[in-house]
Amino acid sequence: MLHIAGMALESQMAKNPAPAPPTISTHIYEIRPRADKHGIDLISDVLPYSPLWYAGPNAISNAISFAKFNSGSHDAVIRVTMQRAT
Repeated sequence: MLHIAGMALESQMAKNPAPAPPTISTHIYEIRPRADKHGIDLISDVLPYSPLWYAGPNAISNAISFAKFNSGSHDAVIRVTMQRAT
């Protein structure tokens, strides 16, 4: 009798495998110069109105501060891409 119950449990587990472990959400942001050379853009797929435009002497630090605040309790990657002056 125990053997039959074990077989039933195995067949039920085959139909319903164990749920996948939870994934950790990571927000990815990119800060890069605007094409028109007037400020920078903060780009991310988690922003509802992406990209965000920043200008002025504190543009990069303001964009980084916003990305850190907006990521909340999620892990975040902030990539800063700057072009070389030519």
